Amino acid sequence: MDQSVDRRSINGHYKVRNGRPLCPIGRTGLQGRGKLPRWGPNFVLAVVVDSGVGHVVDILSTTTAEGPFSIPTFFIDDYSKEGIEAKLEEIIIASKPTNGFSRMEIHSLVKTAMKNALIVKQGFTPDSRNTDNAWTETIAVQISDPMKQHIGKLKFESQAKHNTVEWRTVDEKSQSELRNYVERSIGEARFNEVVNKSDMKSSLKNIITALTGYTLRGLRFIGGVRSECGEEAVESLALVYKPVQQDSKRVLGIACQGAIVPGRHQNYTDTVLVSSYCIVEDPQEGYVVSVGSPDPHGDLQSSAQQFRAQRILNFPFEQHPVGILKTPQPIMYSDSVKPMCIAEAPLPDEHVCILGVVTKGGLMTLRHVQMLYESDCEELAQGLSSYLCAKVKEIDAEVGETFGLDPSLDIYPFVAPLEFDISGVQSGSLETPLFCLTNEHPTWSVYGFAMNAYDVTDPESPILFSDVSSDLKAIKQHSDVTYQEWVQSMLAKRS
Repeated sequence: MDQSVDRRSINGHYKVRNGRPLCPIGRTGLQGRGKLPRWGPNFVLAVVVDSGVGHVVDILSTTTAEGPFSIPTFFIDDYSKEGIEAKLEEIIIASKPTNGFSRMEIHSLVKTAMKNALIVKQGFTPDSRNTDNAWTETIAVQISDPMKQHIGKLKFESQAKHNTVEWRTVDEKSQSELRNYVERSIGEARFNEVVNKSDMKSSLKNIITALTGYTLRGLRFIGGVRSECGEEAVESLALVYKPVQQDSKRVLGIACQGAIVPGRHQNYTDTVLVSSYCIVEDPQEGYVVSVGSPDPHGDLQSSAQQFRAQRILNFPFEQHPVGILKTPQPIMYSDSVKPMCIAEAPLPDEHVCILGVVTKGGLMTLRHVQMLYESDCEELAQGLSSYLCAKVKEIDAEVGETFGLDPSLDIYPFVAPLEFDISGVQSGSLETPLFCLTNEHPTWSVYGFAMNAYDVTDPESPILFSDVSSDLKAIKQHSDVTYQEWVQSMLAKRS
């Protein structure tokens, strides 16, 4: 920090030579600060605001109606949520809304708008003004107000003043200009950290999908290496939510559970392993997985994020109930989505294990489990060469209280809160992940997935789990071949 100016790069550390910061991406051939206001990182705030629905969508622009469409961009020193709010408020006041809102009212409107804003730290941005010692890093904020409940209430007149904004109705020309901007500044960006992710799917589709032809599932996000695997076992659950009909209401039900685990590369960006049932086939989009936090407080609206798979490897369920999901672009890790560690060795004698479970109300919590002998699950194993067996212990009061739950609440292992069928997955066969902590690996890791039980409503019933360490052998064997190649190899072996 330099007084009120944060000189830390979004990308992490950068070198300083002879008292001058060095551009982390490499040499540009230009020395000094150039035309940028500060040495080192210069933070640029890009504000994408849309208002209205249907064919009448207005986008906030920095230019007059006669000039080209332009996303508002401003230099900013404080790129925290509060700093962005202050800058947005300053911009709106300078633009002099014509419908008589006071400063306090504008402050309130901005506060409301930012509650559901998508804020993305993009990091280093290619810019003609970059030098070896000064460079730009972009922070993008996307705000949608389809019903004109906050910023959409403001009205502006066209004015040829610097750092002012106005509404521009999206026409064919501005669609093209917006697409060019998204491709240049957002669509191809490599985002390092998502600061705040709300349920912005509809608004993102509104402003980007409809206007640029991009699909939401094609948006490109990258998670930083900062999110170490196993930091929060409960926050690494993968869920697929499916709208289901309950009487006259359409509600969200949990279709399956799994776990997010790191890929083979250092930054965890190439592969996501989940329980196979969490990967569903969509004829239009290919293989799809939805990933999200378990959301123990029941706010399901912000839980799921959906990604399209480039390719998928499914292994025979009777041998390896896992799947490898290859995505065209890396999965985004954030405060609510983190990679899990995965066990590469059999479960040792010294261990503590927990199981993610669904309550009758559809909430998520954890239960301690006691590992049993393999013979206790032999009838359930149905020929599996390697598996784990366990039963749920009595509910741990501390775990229950952590999530604001009543310790005496009826909680069942892997039972769906509603009856429905998705891709052949019935309630009670949700492949709940088994997390364990051991002396050899003192980080919560995935050791298996629940596959079957004698009675899924009985907490005392032995539960059959797959053995992830055994599954890993298949993963390593097949992770570099396509699904079609793998099928051909299986057919060749049979013949």
